[in-house]
Amino acid sequence: MSGIFASLGIDSGIIIIILLILTVYLLIRNVNSNMRLSRLERRYKVFMKGSDAQSLEKVFVRKFAQIDRLYEAKDQHDHELLFKRRYGSTNRHFYFSKPVPDFSADSHRNFK
Repeated sequence: MSGIFASLGIDSGIIIIILLILTVYLLIRNVNSNMRLSRLERRYKVFMKGSDAQSLEKVFVRKFAQIDRLYEAKDQHDHELLFKRRYGSTNRHFYFSKPVPDFSADSHRNFK
């Protein structure tokens, strides 16, 4: 093997030093990745237990309720667009019996 390096004009000591530096770098990256993984696993366990003042079920119920409200708002919007195309006006008081949902009350909540 040293014959190959000698023909290229590279000292084998330099190759050993480069490999040593690469090994140390990869070792540090491995330790860093393992530390990140352990922190992520800890957060996941806390989240799944619900010990951070919210249970997982409550979070899902709120998210699904939010999705349902968004679907209702989308349907209302589609209905308004259809009315506008047909009649050229979006006068809700004339045509719509149900008011447009107001999400301003939920805008201050922090949905994570």
